[in-house]
Amino acid sequence: MTDDLQWQPQASFYFANAAAGVMLPDVLEATIGHLRREAAIGAVPAAAEASDLLATGYAAAAQLIAADVAEVAFVESGNRALAALIQSAALKPGDHVLVDRTCWGGTLQMLSSYPDIIIDVMPVDQHGRVDVDAAREQAHPATKLIVLTWCPATCGFFNPAEAVGLVAEDIGAFYIVDACQVAGQRSINVSDLRCHGLAASGRKWLRGPRGTALLYASRAYLAATRPFMPDQFGQGRTDARRYR
Repeated sequence: MTDDLQWQPQASFYFANAAAGVMLPDVLEATIGHLRREAAIGAVPAAAEASDLLATGYAAAAQLIAADVAEVAFVESGNRALAALIQSAALKPGDHVLVDRTCWGGTLQMLSSYPDIIIDVMPVDQHGRVDVDAAREQAHPATKLIVLTWCPATCGFFNPAEAVGLVAEDIGAFYIVDACQVAGQRSINVSDLRCHGLAASGRKWLRGPRGTALLYASRAYLAATRPFMPDQFGQGRTDARRYR
């Protein structure tokens, strides 16, 4: 085979977006540029300079999931967002929590911090997705919270998040959606989901920097719950930024 017929790789291919996506060039430049500005004038003045840009980011994040700006907050990770939302549910001994069979292990570890709650795993259909009718029948009178992994990191299917939202509405349970593997892949409308809370990582399919995530808390959830250990910036706030 002559040299001109030999295959030469022209680019590398990255497939690990379920763990962390590669930052887009504009994101990379913006991140480095802000760090340089911090190094030049300090973190607090640099943050003040970026306040208008941050406000634009909040508006874009709200539009991404069809929510109000007051219902979104930026936090450090999808894990942090889920923890903040779950803690606000104020689970008590004897409460039941419904989770899907593909629930991320980290979420289960967080729920295990409540030793006296009962975790029920929703049945699945022949494809491994949540069987909505069976889940409705399984719901306990003491089911206070449903946590659904919309799309697991370990396989390619999507659980029926909207239908599960109807179950939560019917039984009067809080409903939190782990959308860390969905944001950037599919459109999201929190009203259609009927969810009280939603978490979406910035570093995965959205290809943002690590250490970023979107937290959504509905107005109804904000009114019905209190944040767990809010700091001096979150204390007294009535919008989702009380979790920031």
